[in-house]
Amino acid sequence: MNRRNFLGYTAAATGFSFMENPFLNFGELEEIQLGTQHTILQKHRQYNEVCYGPVLNKKQNRSDVVFIRYENGREWLMHQVSEEALPTKITEAKYLYTPTFYGDHILWIEGDGKNWNIKKTSLAENNTENLLEDYWGRPHSLYLAEGRTNEINYLVWEERQGMSTKIFAGLMQNGFLKDKVQVGDAAYNSYDPVITIDEENILHIVYCAFINGNYRIMHQVGDADLQNLKSPKCVSDSSSPCLRPSVWPRKKGGVWISYTDMVLTPDFAHFDFPYVQHHRRRKQHEFFRSKGLLMVRAWMNGEVYAPYASPNGSRNGFTASGIVFGSDFSKLGQVFESENGELGIVYRRHQQYSNAGAIEKDFISNADKHIRTALNTRSDLVVSFLGEKGWTAPKTLVLRAHYELPISIKVEKEALELAFVADGRSTGWSEKGECFDKESEIALGKLNILKEKLQAPKYEMSQLYLKPNMEGNMEEPISKQSGKTQTVYGQTHLHTTDSICTRAYDQGHHSNYRFMQDVQKCRFAGITDHSYNMGPLEQHKMREIANYYYFPGEFVALQAYEWTSKEGHVNPLSFEEEEDLQVYNPNDEGAVGSTFKSLWEVYENKKVVAPPHHVADYNLPFEWKHYKENLMPVVEIFQDRRGSGEQPHCTGITNYAKQPNGYWIVDEVKKGKKIGFIAGGDHSGLALAALNVLELTRTELYKAFQSRSCFATTGHQLKLSFIKGADLQLSVEANENIDFVEIVHQGSTVENISVKVKNFKHKWGKKPGFWYCRIVQENGDVCWASPIWIS
Repeated sequence: MNRRNFLGYTAAATGFSFMENPFLNFGELEEIQLGTQHTILQKHRQYNEVCYGPVLNKKQNRSDVVFIRYENGREWLMHQVSEEALPTKITEAKYLYTPTFYGDHILWIEGDGKNWNIKKTSLAENNTENLLEDYWGRPHSLYLAEGRTNEINYLVWEERQGMSTKIFAGLMQNGFLKDKVQVGDAAYNSYDPVITIDEENILHIVYCAFINGNYRIMHQVGDADLQNLKSPKCVSDSSSPCLRPSVWPRKKGGVWISYTDMVLTPDFAHFDFPYVQHHRRRKQHEFFRSKGLLMVRAWMNGEVYAPYASPNGSRNGFTASGIVFGSDFSKLGQVFESENGELGIVYRRHQQYSNAGAIEKDFISNADKHIRTALNTRSDLVVSFLGEKGWTAPKTLVLRAHYELPISIKVEKEALELAFVADGRSTGWSEKGECFDKESEIALGKLNILKEKLQAPKYEMSQLYLKPNMEGNMEEPISKQSGKTQTVYGQTHLHTTDSICTRAYDQGHHSNYRFMQDVQKCRFAGITDHSYNMGPLEQHKMREIANYYYFPGEFVALQAYEWTSKEGHVNPLSFEEEEDLQVYNPNDEGAVGSTFKSLWEVYENKKVVAPPHHVADYNLPFEWKHYKENLMPVVEIFQDRRGSGEQPHCTGITNYAKQPNGYWIVDEVKKGKKIGFIAGGDHSGLALAALNVLELTRTELYKAFQSRSCFATTGHQLKLSFIKGADLQLSVEANENIDFVEIVHQGSTVENISVKVKNFKHKWGKKPGFWYCRIVQENGDVCWASPIWIS
């Protein structure tokens, strides 16, 4: 492996520029000079193997790293003590999560799709065993902090059961976990816990929780023996979602806390907005289409403080609110304090740049082949420090630090060390996507940052007066269920940062699942990243996370992806209980699954449904000659932003450019195609599909799709029944007033009924032809009942 030194590297030297239209005027942020040293431990081409998720050993004078290696559908836990040494294999499993060091032990989570356990091994003896035997749910997100003595360490983690997540903590002593306790309030879901102990031996646990309809950052203190945990206190008071906390002990007492506030409007806010404009829908839209901004606050003596930090040295506006100026377009941060008390933060940030090779080209082949706009790039690792004049401009450390995992850092003497993964693969649409790059490398390594030693900074702190009321409720109300058949809502079209289109705004897999469950009350979902952006590891992670979130009877997670050809876009959704979904690519000319004909052949005897979407769009319409009834029993009639593809001049149409004729859904139904209606979110995550099922399993959902027992909604959850008896009968139970109902026969509205109440029933005679209904609520939400055919 090669070691490369980049001393005195500055942002200006590599052509970096910050966002052109930031929401806040950050002014001229101070540039800093750093010495950085990259040490490459592993680098591979993706079709051989991929190493990711590196974690540093935080003990002083230790340089070893633990990481995960993916190869041929399996994951290996690897340990490497130095650049020169070969890595050693700790264990092998189908799925591995969040390894961490505990003294001379390593802890991690492993699973096979149904069974998930926290494991441990001694580096001296290499004997793997379970850390715990009794779990409330499936473990995730291990985080360990050293105690004030070598004898005791502290471990926190999540456990998920169905749609509920709780946080637990325990003492690690002599290689064993003891005193497991639940953290927080069981009444709400909690995520991403971090823990530390301060200079006064007070224990601090910080986490994200879904409370009063939004994501808040919570903080709890307790004694060093994990006893006497105090009630959690909210340390974020934004009405926007606050996510991904980090914590670090302050040398002057208390702790530093950082988190991401999804508060900044997108650069394209003037045209990127949801079809439905009521307050709740706009708050939900904020989760997917806002720019993150980092916040750093301090907890001291039972109160929350922020340092004075202005971009121009003044005391105006938000100078003591905790804003890290210059951190717009950020996703995840790790706050830290250096040995001399200087405050800093390492974080992931989407940036625009014109010269890609300055940092990476010496140790990653083909590292300059990539998209260079902030909207589409992978996030970079950057660092900022709080100086006398405020926060310094973000200093770029690693370009395209792929795999959105927690940042592992440690401070030792005057240096900051962090572990990283740098993705050298080209990225783009179609044949330019990561899936096709078999030459470029993905590197895993460590980075040492040397900064000029300063005198101990004197930060002036201001107490924050947090608002007493938690604002920003975006939780969707749901209708009560009764009878054997239940109506369940779900998402069949949603992207993560693995898809290139809007990476700077898209969330990760876990954030998407949490939103769908907490906010939208979904009971099933499939995340559908573009196949051309999914290399072998991304495909593996898609299957892993779908299996992790699948709880039959409570929540059904589906393996899925988006197949994107020039003749139409479809989302293959797998309802197989055991078999993994195979991913195919229409841009891989001549390969299996690269044409509609070939794709239908490989999925013919599988429990797969592949709904087409934006079928009537001007640029990307669906060519209906490829329609196949058993694989396309439903179609996505509505999508956020793009609006309805039902037919021209009807409810749900937006000003998104459409085909003048020949592609609309109703035209195809008139030709005899039997199609049910669903809706999908794409990159905005709001519109949903609804199914009527007897049981909540993949098999029963597949039956509901095949029988077209479904309807589409822009997001509102209601109870809808449209059936054929002696008459056609429509029954609607909503949580908010229905404005009017449109009865449609053979594509024409034959009855428009003013309603103005929450519940509605109507029946009419069975005239031959196809019938469906639109239900429009007073808040602007729309539902489409799937057609019924009368012969």
